Amino acid sequence: MAKYITNLEDLVGQIVLYGTGIENRTIYNDPSSCFIMGMKYLLGIDTPVDFKKASQYFENQSLKDEPEVIRLLGFMEEMNINYSKAFSLYAKAAENNIQSKDSYFKIVLKEREKLKSFFNELDLTPQLALNSIITDNLDSCMGEGKVKNDAIMRIAFICNDQATCREAAKMFYDFKDYNLASQWILRGHIDKNDSLASQINDKLAVTKKTVKITDTVQVVSVKGNSLLSNMNNYSFDSLNKAKESWENTGKSNYTKWYDSVKKKINSIIKEIDKKQKKEKQKEEEKKNQMALIVLGVIGLIIVGVVLYFFWEQIITIAIIVGIIAIFGYSKSRN
Repeated sequence: MAKYITNLEDLVGQIVLYGTGIENRTIYNDPSSCFIMGMKYLLGIDTPVDFKKASQYFENQSLKDEPEVIRLLGFMEEMNINYSKAFSLYAKAAENNIQSKDSYFKIVLKEREKLKSFFNELDLTPQLALNSIITDNLDSCMGEGKVKNDAIMRIAFICNDQATCREAAKMFYDFKDYNLASQWILRGHIDKNDSLASQINDKLAVTKKTVKITDTVQVVSVKGNSLLSNMNNYSFDSLNKAKESWENTGKSNYTKWYDSVKKKINSIIKEIDKKQKKEKQKEEEKKNQMALIVLGVIGLIIVGVVLYFFWEQIITIAIIVGIIAIFGYSKSRN
């Protein structure tokens, strides 16, 4: 984070005080300015929250391949309840730091932890920023037994994309249930030439339960899905409820998190306003002091000029005034 900003106060201060200049520098693809403007619209600093504008700045070519930025793009997708896209962006952020043994879900979990640390550094209540149910499910994928298996199927069912369905297919492949494994391959629209898909087809051919995996597959509906209707001990009602729970929690988190963020940002802006008013008051006092000094100097100059050019007249007048005073004093005594 320190590459572009140091803390929330610094970020808000730069936007409030120098926002126009920062925005102008984005025209020249300045990475720091693009990042700050992206954060402005992501957090709603001195402006309404706008994910579209935030994405435009984060996707600037100067920030290309920046893991921190890619995670923030993933975060916005998670906030938009687009979990498949969010997970794929988290995985992309980790492309240059993936351990060979890491599963897709472990990679996503690690990147969300890094995102949590980022928000923690900014003091932006990360426990509200990230959907706790998603975190719990990803954690369960790192476990063992039924809890792990259920979590994998839940995530694959909800995301319904190649990466998550492949994890589900791999799970059933490891169970030697090649029929169900092939169905997850179909559900994820995974290419028949994929290494796992090929292994599953080979196993099915051996067991004479061949399921042809074609390039054109049926679009699967979430409810009443016959493709997975023979999954043992797992009802589609529970999967649909899980999906609904993810979405409701996500929407609730969105509202609570932004309420919390807004309060902190407004508090910082108020402090900045107070500081500006104090500085303005000090400047006014300095100006008044300088005006008095200038007037004093001018007065002394005038006195000096008068004394220089009219000193004889002034002495004469002073003598006359003195004589009159002495005469008046003597007369009053008599």
